[in-house]
Amino acid sequence: MSDSKTPDCPYLSRCSGCPALATTPDYAEQLAHKRRRVLAARDRFPVLQAIPVAATVGAAALAGFRTRAKLTVAIADGRYTVGLFDRTSEARRVVDTPNCPVLPPLTNRVADAVRAFPVQAGLLGLDLRSLASATCADPVSDPDGLLVTLVIDPDVLVRDAVLPLAEALMAVPGVLGVAANLRATDHPQFLGGRTIPLLGVTNAEDRVGLAKQRVTFGAFAQAHRGQAARIQRALLDALYTDRAPKRAVHELFGGSGAIGLALAAAGSRVTLVEVFAPAAQEAQREADARKLPLRAIATSAEEYIESAEFGANDVVVMNPPRRGVPRTVRDALLVERPATLVYVSCDPDTLARDVAPFVEAGYTISEFSPFDQIPLTDEVETIVVLERGAETQELPPSAEASSAIVSRLIGSHSRAASKLPRRFAPDGGTSGVALYGPPLTVEEVTALVLVRGVTHGKGKLVARVAVGGHTARNGGGKGREMREVHAQYTRVAVLPKAKESSKYLGKKGGHSLLLVTTAGWTPKQLFAQALAIGHPVIGRPVRLEGDPEATDRHFEERYTLDRPFVHLARVAYRDADGQSHTATAPLAGDLTTVLLRLGATTEEIDTFVSPRRDPTTES
Repeated sequence: MSDSKTPDCPYLSRCSGCPALATTPDYAEQLAHKRRRVLAARDRFPVLQAIPVAATVGAAALAGFRTRAKLTVAIADGRYTVGLFDRTSEARRVVDTPNCPVLPPLTNRVADAVRAFPVQAGLLGLDLRSLASATCADPVSDPDGLLVTLVIDPDVLVRDAVLPLAEALMAVPGVLGVAANLRATDHPQFLGGRTIPLLGVTNAEDRVGLAKQRVTFGAFAQAHRGQAARIQRALLDALYTDRAPKRAVHELFGGSGAIGLALAAAGSRVTLVEVFAPAAQEAQREADARKLPLRAIATSAEEYIESAEFGANDVVVMNPPRRGVPRTVRDALLVERPATLVYVSCDPDTLARDVAPFVEAGYTISEFSPFDQIPLTDEVETIVVLERGAETQELPPSAEASSAIVSRLIGSHSRAASKLPRRFAPDGGTSGVALYGPPLTVEEVTALVLVRGVTHGKGKLVARVAVGGHTARNGGGKGREMREVHAQYTRVAVLPKAKESSKYLGKKGGHSLLLVTTAGWTPKQLFAQALAIGHPVIGRPVRLEGDPEATDRHFEERYTLDRPFVHLARVAYRDADGQSHTATAPLAGDLTTVLLRLGATTEEIDTFVSPRRDPTTES
């Protein structure tokens, strides 16, 4: 908890930067709200519900704390406005925010220097990264250095034209370097793919808690330097309280080394993995200069995990972006089973989605602690520490586990599999009813499916498949015996309810949640059936011939969907004696999160799959 006083802000009624300050001025209540966010995400996964969550660790400084500021630049009345978008306007108007109370003094001075400079079209934004030297008296609220990145549209503003602005900014005491980042106006991210140093240094020293690191333009930074230091200490305490020999650490999404360098300084052998090559290079340069046992690799977590070798006592630290740990990385770690997993998350929804499979597979959680890394917003950072336990020895028909976990358990536990044979289970990245035991005959499957675009209220899905189950495409069924697979669908909702950019909603302005019923079902057949009517399944992992586009990255970034939105809600079957039964499964936790983010209410979700209860077999 914290007794810190929230700052007074003259831009509160319009600026989108500190939404919690606008709705909940009391800081203690803000911290409680953040813990409730973590609890809500946890409780969507039954396997996590009994795990206690600590109180949110509050920040001591609530003014001047923003280590990095990404500010939008616009032109109004013949001058630059620098700030954030107006939350009261649909026109994406920029609110000018001189002397913003959450920005450090040097950051505000640089923003003022831009406001005072003669206007040039093509300046889109500022990426301002604060730095704290070894002699800085107040590294949290008044850091003494700054790297400036000017975000420009290269089709409008060329490098030579922006040099006078760079020279003016270099004249501001404390500015160490200026670079230009090239970004098209309609690019979806704040920064484009290329950064060109203009004046001053290309990297500089920064101190975050126990870590001394070197950072460059565009490198990731935690929003609050003081809270980042607390997270470092919490990780060290969690890993080394028993004074055991320091273990090998694999740090995925390592950035410039704020965590990895601290762990290396504590004596661990660290392999730091970071896809942004300049950040990895600076981490390595700092480790070499201090003779720390850290090796930085400039590659993605997905590529590293394919060839990494894990010792029996190794630790894996993951600090992923908001969209979470990629599914391929999670699946690989479930196979490797490192001794300890430390997950530092900035999104409770992807955190719960990502750690639940490890608890299903026998890991125990020893720490579940929220931190207020970005005060005055709804965002919350959370540390989860998982310790390897005994592997699961039974194969319960768990509907809440994703298919990757169900398949993994079946593939990894031959003794359990022989005792309890699988008769029906989700596959192809889907979730839902799984049936194990004596032989049975599946008669009907009902699935909840999200497809792109707005369908008719009711309709039929038809796919031609080769006998043996292969879907026909491009004449691929010629010379083979073919059959038609039919399914009936009813549209139960059009989502999202909130207004979204038409770029992501399809031509008809939304997505359809369908209840699909079929006598025969495989994921590939369903993908083909939905594609045939012009409404492909969202999140489908394999592109079929004629598929108009890949799954929107937007759906993973905004709605946390990293697999096909297909859930086997009910399965009707006959047992070996000819008796009819029905098995049901509640909606998987990750798909519940997707629907909530799309605007559905909890009450509405309960009606989409009914009855909503644990998987059962009913006569």
